[in-house]
Amino acid sequence: MNQKNTEEYLGGIPTTIFAGSQVVKERVITSQSGLKLKYTRIPGQVIRIEDPKDPHVFFQAQLHKESTPVAPDRLLNVLHVTLRTKDKDGNKHPDFFASLLLKKTIDDFFTKGQVIDILLGEWRSETELLASNWRQYMQKRYAEKLGPEESAFSTWTGQQAKKLNYTKAQVVEDQDGNVFAYFYKAEPINLSKVFDSMRKQNG
Repeated sequence: MNQKNTEEYLGGIPTTIFAGSQVVKERVITSQSGLKLKYTRIPGQVIRIEDPKDPHVFFQAQLHKESTPVAPDRLLNVLHVTLRTKDKDGNKHPDFFASLLLKKTIDDFFTKGQVIDILLGEWRSETELLASNWRQYMQKRYAEKLGPEESAFSTWTGQQAKKLNYTKAQVVEDQDGNVFAYFYKAEPINLSKVFDSMRKQNG
């Protein structure tokens, strides 16, 4: 199915949900296919869109300021994205187009004065409905013996991150087999190195 992006709809999602600066909680909208969807939006912080009749289908993006392995000495704006565009039987939802929603969300957050330093891929092995990126990563990392960064960019999330100019990645694998991929545009300044350099210059 081709992606659809018109002035009124993003895939099948009305673009009006991104309009304005007011907080909206669990408002019902009608999609292009005629389905009743529910959405919550806190401008510059959270967007969630879901199909109440199908709990397997949803899109959620939240922006948090937090410490990361990319730059432990400073807090960065990290975008957490969770999405599912297919039902439990693997059928594509007629209104949810993940890449369009991701790009629009980033653009929307940016217009609200937010800078997104990192796109975070959180791939958990025990969450079957959301494990497609995890399986792609594990296939590349351990079956094909690629490095962690290359494996991360081989996933759907990694491919979308690269299209949005997040062209570097740092990957953390925990002891439970979960994978956390931090995609970023340019390496943030390591403040400790800056301070060390300043101290050396000042004697």
